[in-house]
Amino acid sequence: MIKIDEKNGQVLGRILVSGELKLKTPLIIGSGGGGETDNDLLRAKDGKPFIPGTSWAGAVRDYFYNEDDFNPWFEAFFGSELDKGKKSESGKEYQSALITSDLFLKDESPYIPEYRTNVFIDGKTATAEDGKLFDYEVIPAGKSFDFHFELALRQEIFNNSNEKNTNAERLAAMIDYTHSLIKLLQQGQMLLGAKTNSGFGRVVLTNILYRHFDFKNPEDRLDWFSGKRDLYAYEKVKDKPAEYFKKAKKSFMDISGSFFVEDSVIVREYLENDPNVDYQNFRSNNKPVLPGTSLKGVIRQQALKIFNTLGIDAGKKGLDHYLNQLFGWVETDDKIIDADSAKALRGRVSISESIIEGGKEANQTRIKIDYFTGGVLEHALFSEKPIWSRGKAVINLNLRIKNIAKKSNDDDTQSGKENEEILTDAAIILQVMKDLWDGDLPVGGEASIGRGRLKGNYLQIDFGERRAILARDGDKLLIQDEKNLLEKIENAWEKFLVSKEVAQ
Repeated sequence: MIKIDEKNGQVLGRILVSGELKLKTPLIIGSGGGGETDNDLLRAKDGKPFIPGTSWAGAVRDYFYNEDDFNPWFEAFFGSELDKGKKSESGKEYQSALITSDLFLKDESPYIPEYRTNVFIDGKTATAEDGKLFDYEVIPAGKSFDFHFELALRQEIFNNSNEKNTNAERLAAMIDYTHSLIKLLQQGQMLLGAKTNSGFGRVVLTNILYRHFDFKNPEDRLDWFSGKRDLYAYEKVKDKPAEYFKKAKKSFMDISGSFFVEDSVIVREYLENDPNVDYQNFRSNNKPVLPGTSLKGVIRQQALKIFNTLGIDAGKKGLDHYLNQLFGWVETDDKIIDADSAKALRGRVSISESIIEGGKEANQTRIKIDYFTGGVLEHALFSEKPIWSRGKAVINLNLRIKNIAKKSNDDDTQSGKENEEILTDAAIILQVMKDLWDGDLPVGGEASIGRGRLKGNYLQIDFGERRAILARDGDKLLIQDEKNLLEKIENAWEKFLVSKEVAQ
């Protein structure tokens, strides 16, 4: 007979976590339709947008999940995901230990949504295609949500007393998953909502409060059942191993960099109600930004240009499909992109939206020239407000590549053949980054008059426990390459060229 204190499923304790979830980039939590745009925000009864607990919990589950390296306590933490009687991977059914809450906007003032519009770009002409316009609502960067979750620490009775995974290991894994989840959000690694590959949905958790109520401890037990549930600053928690966070980090390669704008930059936003200015740089939360969609398009087109320069026929060598897999693609049968006609392919690369910092906005009046006569076109006077830099404006870029390779148990750096795909992806993107670094690849509009040229200042590449850093020091380039990450990326590039029969 099982004793009362050994009952399976008995709650041995609770962990409470709260904080403030802040948007680093705009967020799309869409309702799937709407009257204002093609995709209105999901709203609560008071009209303000909110994030369902299922949305952020699902995103966290996806981050930690890897079918090739399945952890026996993964389902105990997140719950079993059964489909029409299909058995779970662990062979058992688990109720989720993680108890989520919906996240509500902290802003007390009436919410005014921000609107975005995307167009479909023809890959050959680099111009917008007619009839392919899609608009949607976003929650701008800088907004914050109240964040809460709870963990129920349950006991499990094993049939075999000699079974490897003991109840103590199970509880340790639950606690470590909790710390891993907190660290994931604390370091800004989490992406939520839609269009995350285009720079949306990066969040960071701040002002974290935490407490582990251990029901074996009389004081904790009394506080919990009496309703005295005071939490403490998370920084005071000493035991934060976060092993699962370290393992999950191997699923991505992060590339971040700091670039100066050499002269000026503008991503055009048309102003309807301003009598003095026709265009300004696109803004989000009243700050000038470089959208992730723009930067991803620039990088994709430049990668294709590099292939053409090397004499690689992208069609014959399968590189069109490769770039589609890397950056994503939407194919449509009709002129209008909608859920019925679109066939979407999610890419492996996500690029965050970047705030343009340190520059100054100033009006410039220009005239349009007739290219046939070289004369001025009548009634073609317009005024715009670009970001002027003189080397002071800074754009910080953040890019992530998803690792689709199988995990290796050889060491914590995942050495070997299984990483060739992500190293090749990184090699191609770094070839483009070199052009950005040297000012040979402008971003934004009006490149023909010298706008959008950048000068690289700092670049960092992180993959698991490996890191490489490139920094400009005057006319010198300083390089730090931990565990030969840059060397491995260079070797992947050389193998790629050989596979495409490009002469070295």
